[in-house]
Amino acid sequence: MVYQSKHIENEVGIAFSRSNKGENITILPVEIGDFIRLQDTWVEYYLIHTQSVKMPQPDKQNVEKLIRKTARILDAPPPKPQPVQPPTAQPQTRTRKPAPQPQSGQPSANIIESGECGYNVTYTLDSNGALTISGAGAMWNYYYNTMPWYQKRHTIYSIRIEDGVISVGASAFVDCDNLSGVSVSTKAKIKRNAFPADALICYY
Repeated sequence: MVYQSKHIENEVGIAFSRSNKGENITILPVEIGDFIRLQDTWVEYYLIHTQSVKMPQPDKQNVEKLIRKTARILDAPPPKPQPVQPPTAQPQTRTRKPAPQPQSGQPSANIIESGECGYNVTYTLDSNGALTISGAGAMWNYYYNTMPWYQKRHTIYSIRIEDGVISVGASAFVDCDNLSGVSVSTKAKIKRNAFPADALICYY
């Protein structure tokens, strides 16, 4: 059975997001019936390395057994909370760094990193913090720290999605928190959490 509801993608994404934030939740994927994972789905990215319970024949006995085991897991006592230590200093408010401006007489920016980020889609990152996505296809979806520019996310100040890229991958740039601007072709579909919530996006 191939799922049809888009709500499944949302529920799976929310569950893994809460787990990564440290919430005490249990994720138990159950494959009921002839479940087929599609390689180009968002759910596949979450579940590909996650242990799951397979139930090829969901008869009443197997379902009741699964319910009993799940109930025992959920009824287990939560871990004891650790004492909260008082802060030693006031938290500092993080401010965005201004994008570096090229000065007259200086050479143009150099490409410091490049690679693939989709089917027939590539990226380049220059020394001024400009990330450019180009090609003729769709970007891959990303999760947590899997995007190739993750280690340099704080030094990316601008992003341009060239005409020809038909979709911007989910969560591709969500951690680029020093963006001063994003340029996207109106032909490109922007998937969920592709950019930070406060990103300034200009369409062309």
